[in-house]
Amino acid sequence: ELLSGGRLDKMIAEGKPLNEALVLRIGIDVAEGLAAAEKAGLVHRDIKPENILLDRNGAAKVVDFGLAHFRERQAGASGVWGTPHYIAPEKVRRQPSDARSDIYSLGATLFHALTARPPFDGETPLDVVKARLTGPAPAVSSVRPDTNAAVDAIIARMLAAEPAQRYPTYTSLIGDMRKALQVLGPAPI
Repeated sequence: ELLSGGRLDKMIAEGKPLNEALVLRIGIDVAEGLAAAEKAGLVHRDIKPENILLDRNGAAKVVDFGLAHFRERQAGASGVWGTPHYIAPEKVRRQPSDARSDIYSLGATLFHALTARPPFDGETPLDVVKARLTGPAPAVSSVRPDTNAAVDAIIARMLAAEPAQRYPTYTSLIGDMRKALQVLGPAPI
Protein backbone atom coordinates (compact mmCIF):
# COMPACT_ATOMS: atom_id res chain seq x y z
CA GLU A 1 0.00 0.00 0.00
CA LEU A 2 1.31 3.44 -0.93
CA LEU A 3 1.15 5.70 2.12
CA SER A 4 1.47 9.23 0.86
CA GLY A 5 -0.19 11.12 3.70
CA GLY A 6 2.89 11.74 5.77
CA ARG A 7 4.72 10.34 8.77
CA LEU A 8 4.03 11.01 12.42
CA ASP A 9 7.72 11.56 13.16
CA LYS A 10 7.87 14.30 10.50
CA MET A 11 4.77 15.95 11.97
CA ILE A 12 6.33 15.89 15.44
CA ALA A 13 9.66 17.19 14.09
CA GLU A 14 8.01 20.51 13.32
CA GLY A 15 8.30 21.17 17.08
CA LYS A 16 4.69 22.13 17.75
CA PRO A 17 2.16 20.15 19.77
CA LEU A 18 -0.33 18.45 17.47
CA ASN A 19 -4.09 18.87 17.65
CA GLU A 20 -5.60 16.62 20.37
CA ALA A 21 -8.37 15.26 18.14
CA LEU A 22 -5.85 14.43 15.41
CA VAL A 23 -3.59 12.65 17.89
CA LEU A 24 -6.53 10.64 19.28
CA ARG A 25 -7.64 9.67 15.78
CA ILE A 26 -4.12 8.48 14.99
CA GLY A 27 -4.04 6.65 18.32
CA ILE A 28 -7.31 4.86 17.55
CA ASP A 29 -6.07 3.79 14.10
CA VAL A 30 -2.81 2.48 15.55
CA ALA A 31 -4.56 0.69 18.42
CA GLU A 32 -6.92 -0.96 15.93
CA GLY A 33 -3.92 -2.13 13.88
CA LEU A 34 -2.18 -3.44 16.97
CA ALA A 35 -5.38 -5.20 18.05
CA ALA A 36 -5.47 -6.98 14.68
CA ALA A 37 -1.81 -7.99 15.11
CA GLU A 38 -2.53 -9.23 18.64
CA LYS A 39 -5.44 -11.29 17.33
CA ALA A 40 -2.91 -12.96 15.01
CA GLY A 41 -0.68 -13.54 18.05
CA LEU A 42 1.85 -10.75 17.39
CA VAL A 43 3.30 -8.12 19.70
CA HIS A 44 4.91 -5.26 17.69
CA ARG A 45 7.57 -4.29 20.27
CA ASP A 46 8.75 -1.07 18.59
CA ILE A 47 5.89 1.42 18.43
CA LYS A 48 7.31 4.89 17.81
CA PRO A 49 6.49 7.90 15.61
CA GLU A 50 8.71 6.64 12.76
CA ASN A 51 6.59 3.49 12.53
CA ILE A 52 3.31 5.34 12.07
CA LEU A 53 2.52 6.42 8.53
CA LEU A 54 -0.59 8.12 7.19
CA ASP A 55 -2.43 7.41 3.98
CA ARG A 56 -3.76 10.20 1.77
CA ASN A 57 -7.03 10.22 3.76
CA GLY A 58 -5.16 10.69 7.05
CA ALA A 59 -5.68 7.12 8.32
CA ALA A 60 -2.71 5.95 10.38
CA LYS A 61 -0.97 2.66 9.62
CA VAL A 62 1.55 0.74 11.70
CA VAL A 63 4.69 -0.38 9.85
CA ASP A 64 7.96 -2.16 10.61
CA PHE A 65 7.19 -5.41 12.37
CA GLY A 66 10.93 -6.22 12.38
CA LEU A 67 11.06 -6.65 16.18
CA ALA A 68 7.63 -8.27 16.46
CA HIS A 69 7.28 -11.68 18.03
CA PHE A 70 4.54 -14.16 18.64
CA ARG A 71 2.99 -13.96 22.10
CA GLU A 72 3.70 -17.62 22.78
CA ARG A 73 7.42 -17.22 21.99
CA GLN A 74 9.05 -14.47 23.99
CA ALA A 75 12.22 -13.14 22.43
CA GLY A 76 15.46 -14.25 23.99
CA ALA A 77 16.96 -12.23 26.82
CA SER A 78 20.10 -11.46 24.83
CA GLY A 79 19.38 -7.74 24.80
CA VAL A 80 16.88 -4.96 25.32
CA TRP A 81 15.22 -4.15 22.01
CA GLY A 82 13.21 -1.01 21.37
CA THR A 83 13.62 2.72 20.95
CA PRO A 84 14.77 4.52 24.13
CA HIS A 85 12.12 7.26 24.17
CA TYR A 86 9.23 4.80 23.80
CA ILE A 87 10.32 1.49 25.35
CA ALA A 88 8.14 0.03 28.12
CA PRO A 89 9.74 -0.36 31.58
CA GLU A 90 9.18 -4.13 31.68
CA LYS A 91 11.24 -4.50 28.52
CA VAL A 92 14.08 -2.57 30.16
CA ARG A 93 13.81 -4.96 33.12
CA ARG A 94 13.87 -7.89 30.66
CA GLN A 95 10.46 -9.07 31.83
CA PRO A 96 7.93 -10.59 29.43
CA SER A 97 6.19 -8.13 27.14
CA ASP A 98 2.71 -8.29 25.72
CA ALA A 99 0.11 -5.95 24.24
CA ARG A 100 0.35 -3.71 27.31
CA SER A 101 3.99 -3.02 26.38
CA ASP A 102 2.84 -1.80 22.98
CA ILE A 103 0.13 0.26 24.71
CA TYR A 104 2.88 1.92 26.78
CA SER A 105 4.95 2.68 23.68
CA LEU A 106 1.88 4.06 21.92
CA GLY A 107 1.20 6.24 24.98
CA ALA A 108 4.76 7.59 24.87
CA THR A 109 4.35 8.28 21.15
CA LEU A 110 1.05 10.11 21.66
CA PHE A 111 2.55 12.08 24.58
CA HIS A 112 5.34 13.19 22.23
CA ALA A 113 2.81 14.21 19.56
CA LEU A 114 0.70 16.17 22.08
CA THR A 115 3.58 17.99 23.78
CA ALA A 116 6.33 18.11 21.11
CA ARG A 117 8.68 16.32 23.52
CA PRO A 118 9.02 12.71 24.65
CA PRO A 119 7.86 11.82 28.17
CA PHE A 120 11.41 10.89 29.22
CA ASP A 121 14.65 12.38 28.02
CA GLY A 122 18.34 12.36 28.88
CA GLU A 123 21.80 13.07 27.55
CA THR A 124 22.36 9.51 26.34
CA PRO A 125 20.04 6.70 25.25
CA LEU A 126 20.87 4.91 28.52
CA ASP A 127 19.84 8.01 30.52
CA VAL A 128 16.53 8.06 28.63
CA VAL A 129 15.89 4.40 29.40
CA LYS A 130 16.84 4.78 33.07
CA ALA A 131 14.57 7.83 33.52
CA ARG A 132 11.42 5.71 33.18
CA LEU A 133 12.64 3.49 36.02
CA THR A 134 13.18 6.33 38.49
CA GLY A 135 9.76 7.96 38.46
CA PRO A 136 6.37 8.15 36.80
CA ALA A 137 5.81 9.72 33.42
CA PRO A 138 4.78 13.38 33.60
CA ALA A 139 1.17 14.24 32.85
CA VAL A 140 0.53 15.70 29.41
CA SER A 141 -1.14 18.63 31.20
CA SER A 142 2.10 19.39 33.06
CA VAL A 143 3.62 20.30 29.67
CA ARG A 144 0.45 21.40 27.89
CA PRO A 145 -1.95 22.87 30.49
CA ASP A 146 -4.87 23.20 28.05
CA THR A 147 -5.05 19.41 27.57
CA ASN A 148 -8.51 17.88 27.79
CA ALA A 149 -8.83 16.01 31.11
CA ALA A 150 -9.96 12.79 29.41
CA VAL A 151 -6.97 12.86 27.04
CA ASP A 152 -4.66 13.52 30.00
CA ALA A 153 -6.12 10.52 31.88
CA ILE A 154 -5.90 8.20 28.85
CA ILE A 155 -2.22 8.97 28.25
CA ALA A 156 -1.44 8.69 31.97
CA ARG A 157 -3.01 5.23 32.11
CA MET A 158 -1.16 4.14 28.96
CA LEU A 159 2.12 5.28 30.56
CA ALA A 160 1.59 3.56 33.92
CA ALA A 161 4.90 2.02 35.00
CA GLU A 162 3.30 -1.30 35.90
CA PRO A 163 1.57 -3.21 33.08
CA ALA A 164 -1.31 -4.20 35.38
CA GLN A 165 -2.21 -0.51 35.76
CA ARG A 166 -2.42 0.10 32.01
CA TYR A 167 -5.35 -0.63 29.74
CA PRO A 168 -5.82 -4.40 29.81
CA THR A 169 -6.95 -4.59 26.18
CA TYR A 170 -6.98 -2.53 23.02
CA THR A 171 -10.78 -2.62 23.13
CA SER A 172 -10.87 -0.72 26.43
CA LEU A 173 -8.26 1.77 25.21
CA ILE A 174 -10.06 2.37 21.92
CA GLY A 175 -13.38 2.82 23.76
CA ASP A 176 -11.96 5.56 25.99
CA MET A 177 -10.25 7.25 23.05
CA ARG A 178 -13.48 7.29 21.04
CA LYS A 179 -15.41 8.81 23.97
CA ALA A 180 -12.78 11.56 24.32
CA LEU A 181 -12.77 12.16 20.57
CA GLN A 182 -16.56 12.68 20.62
CA VAL A 183 -16.08 15.46 23.17
CA LEU A 184 -13.21 17.04 21.22
CA GLY A 185 -15.01 16.99 17.92
CA PRO A 186 -13.72 16.05 14.49
CA ALA A 187 -10.02 15.80 13.86
CA PRO A 188 -8.45 17.89 11.12
CA ILE A 189 -7.23 15.91 8.12
